Amino acid sequence: MTSKLNNPDQLLILKKPFETMEVVQLAHALTEKWRLHQGMKLKMDHLEKVVEERTSVIQHTNAVLEATNKQRKEAMATVKTLEGLLPICAHCKKIRDDKGDWNQIEFYIRDRTNARFSHGICPTCAHEQYPQFCLPR
Repeated sequence: MTSKLNNPDQLLILKKPFETMEVVQLAHALTEKWRLHQGMKLKMDHLEKVVEERTSVIQHTNAVLEATNKQRKEAMATVKTLEGLLPICAHCKKIRDDKGDWNQIEFYIRDRTNARFSHGICPTCAHEQYPQFCLPR
């Protein structure tokens, strides 16, 4: 009989003649099973609601973080553009820093990047500055 039924766990067989104690015990057991099932459904509904609320909070937080990251990237792009504008003396080639101090270009770049300098002298400057050591052109 159980092989022909789809849900044999929902099948209850009570043979006649009834024993009063068996019927009372069966009624108590079925009532307890129903009560536990109802409690489980309420708990599942509550958990689903908690998951929905937390998912909503996470989605909102992600949206805020994405907007903040977008603003940060835009700000960084602006900062990089502003850093590209360097006030430089037309005569001595010193650069004015954020504090208003004038620094040699080598020191300014060295302090703000990973670049390092080695010094030499170009042929034009060598001819102008040290004509006594240069061959005629």
